[in-house]
Order: sequence, then C-alpha cells, then structure tokens
Amino acid sequence: MQPRSIDEETTRMRRKTEKNADILNVRNLGPVSATWLRAVGIRTREDLEKTGSTEAYIRIVMHGFKPTLNLLYALEAGLRGVHWTKLSKHVKEKLKRAVGGTQPLKKGQHAPR
Repeated sequence: MQPRSIDEETTRMRRKTEKNADILNVRNLGPVSATWLRAVGIRTREDLEKTGSTEAYIRIVMHGFKPTLNLLYALEAGLRGVHWTKLSKHVKEKLKRAVGGTQPLKKGQHAPR
C-alpha cells in the first residue's frame, strides 16, 4: 500500500471534520434551522446526509415547527454544497412532491413509523 501524500491526508481529515461539524456549519442553514434540526435528532452534517433533506424536513414539520419550502431547498442545497437558489426548478418540484402535504401532528398524535 502506497503512503498518502500530505494533500490527500489533509483532504481526508477535512472531509471527516466537515461530516462531524455542527449542523449550523452546513451551507444555507441559520440558527433557527439548526435548532429545529437538533430538536429532531440531526446534529451534524453526517446526520443530515444519513437522514436526507426530505426526511429531515418531514421530521421538522411533524415535530410542530412551521418551516417554509425554502428550508427544504436549503437542506438539499446544503447537502450539495450550493446556495439554495441554485437548485433547478426540476429539483425543487421533485422535493415538493416528496414531502407532499406534510402536516404537523396534532396533540396526542404520534408520527408514523
């Protein structure tokens, strides 16, 4: 096995650090979004990658928060490393269909498993 170059090792460490970085460090997300994500168990970029943008958005809505679709776009764009306004119309439509008519749970209701 060939030893890694310093550049390769630096890149690998940077990626590992980014994955474990606080969710607030994900592009497009601010303090309110980060608070909502933490409330539903998403604390790092890696958590968001595992969960996916649509599932994260659905969890936030089901938890009782009232996000706009801009949060959905911001989550997806953050995973792609671009500004949310750079998502194509096609991608935005696909995301909207994926979350459908997600509504917050009423008192006493439980999220489907």
